[in-house]
Amino acid sequence: MTRRPLQKLQASLVARRFYVEQKTKSQIADEFGISRFKVARLLDTALTDGIVKIEINDQGDMNTELAEKLRLKYGLKAALVLDGPDLHSSELFEPLGILAADYLEETLIDGQLLGNLLGANIA
Repeated sequence: MTRRPLQKLQASLVARRFYVEQKTKSQIADEFGISRFKVARLLDTALTDGIVKIEINDQGDMNTELAEKLRLKYGLKAALVLDGPDLHSSELFEPLGILAADYLEETLIDGQLLGNLLGANIA
């Protein structure tokens, strides 16, 4: 659908208020004298027309897409995948150990024990 210039302008202004200035839909609606639903439609328009592009930068060397696929496929509470295609397997030991230690520090509860035997983990 071809958008009219004023509609594109309004979508751009609303998107700027929402994404950059972090105003609420209610605040934007009040400012422009429109409903919150119109604000939501304009935000959708901004996304579909390419006025707004959302980019997610994964943190560090994590492959979050593959981790999410594994989590869903195997019904896991969480999955972490270290992305290291350019590294020799022996070079992955340290970053993998750090990742595992950080995860355990974040998830283990005081007094909880973790046992590890021949690659099989028990928490």
